[in-house]
Amino acid sequence: MRSFAPKIVWISALFLFQTVLTEQAKAEAVTLYNQHCATCHGSQRYGGYAPPLVPNAISRHNSQDLIRIMTAGLPSTQMPEFQQKLKPAEIQSLATWLQTPVQVTEWGDREIRESHQTYPAREPLKVSLTSREEILLIVERGSGSIHIYDGKTMNRLDQFFVGNIHGGPKFDDHYESIYAVTRDGIIAGYDLKNWQMRSMVQVAQNTRNIAISPDNQWVVAANLLPQNLVFLDRNLKLVKTLPLEGKPAAIYHLHHRPAFLVAFTDLPSLLLITYNQTEIQTESIPLPEPFQDLSLIPEKPWILASLREGNRVNLYDLEQRKILGEIKTEGLPHLFSAAFFMKDHKIHAALNHIGLAKISLITLEPFEVVKQVGVKGSGFFIRTHANNPWLWLDSNTDTIQLIRKDNFELHTVELQPQSGKKAMHIEFTADGKEAFVSIWDPAGAVVIYDARTLQEKQRIPFNMPIGKYNAYNKTFFPL
Repeated sequence: MRSFAPKIVWISALFLFQTVLTEQAKAEAVTLYNQHCATCHGSQRYGGYAPPLVPNAISRHNSQDLIRIMTAGLPSTQMPEFQQKLKPAEIQSLATWLQTPVQVTEWGDREIRESHQTYPAREPLKVSLTSREEILLIVERGSGSIHIYDGKTMNRLDQFFVGNIHGGPKFDDHYESIYAVTRDGIIAGYDLKNWQMRSMVQVAQNTRNIAISPDNQWVVAANLLPQNLVFLDRNLKLVKTLPLEGKPAAIYHLHHRPAFLVAFTDLPSLLLITYNQTEIQTESIPLPEPFQDLSLIPEKPWILASLREGNRVNLYDLEQRKILGEIKTEGLPHLFSAAFFMKDHKIHAALNHIGLAKISLITLEPFEVVKQVGVKGSGFFIRTHANNPWLWLDSNTDTIQLIRKDNFELHTVELQPQSGKKAMHIEFTADGKEAFVSIWDPAGAVVIYDARTLQEKQRIPFNMPIGKYNAYNKTFFPL
């Protein structure tokens, strides 16, 4: 990206238990941060693979919270524990320093426009593809790249660099484009018609995630630094910025209407954004309390939402603007990775829980827990396919476990792609006949299984393959 001489703004906050650091203690905290934190959270604390650590981004946490997180880590995340690496006094010093003001470069309309890059056209690749529905993206965190494969033949079609990729890449409904975003605000657009990079832009210093319209006309980024929404066209050129009062938790495009939905971690409201080719309209929808995390339910105008305390899940109807039901839970569910499936002609959901080695199986009509299943560990992702009889789940271990969808019992067969190496993130081909599992390691791989017999068919080496995304499954969420 181009370099600038941007303006500087100061971010500060009031905290409990804050103490004043001496210059020596401050220098030691900076050294500790650079040694142990900067790789994930960024050299300037703006965020990288992990969230930003500037005061307004961590304002919900006081000193004791930060000390506890650094000491024991965060379950079901990539945040490790440091109690064996750092002394208590060093952790205290880091916690205090993280709450001090930090210089954050302003990133406004001018910076966005000046960062925009258009890639020169090249001779289109001659691609042999089974079908566009079988396009498979493999996100390789170790190289910051996205690899494009034919998911049926596993022929590699192309590769493009993005950077600190965060979240799954997005497709439009006609598979004409891929959009990928990084934590540090860079969005890359890849042209699937001509098989080449089209454009790239930096929309913020830290971005929560993006959503795109099915017609490939709008790309919207929800940002934490600065706190706003950025609207782009299909070529990633700036159309509009919209300041936000709260911290965005997520942005989604709704399945059932031309609209985007934004949830906030600190505001009891949702932001509904409707659009056409020339106009954007916004509406604030009041809530009883903030939705900490949410997941859109396929084929319904409903969302699953977890609440800040992490002990309840709500079923919310966006059309009726009301809560349809509530379930009490233990531990904050990972709603962004929930799996939805049909059983007995009803929509069901499977949820894992942060810090708890169990899966909750829920029916939506009526809204209630059907069963909870104990598993090997608190995992990240649950996946299934309409043509597959199991729920596939990682458990933050080297094992993938399977739960039968007919009776919700653990399958006797488990998959262990590589002993001692974390197995995570499952994806399927569009027809559900093959399944893909990541070995999460610098010397890792994507392992391909026959999704019915569970026999390994192939493995392809990758450097930290964080996720795989089939075009059809990612775009249409078939039940």
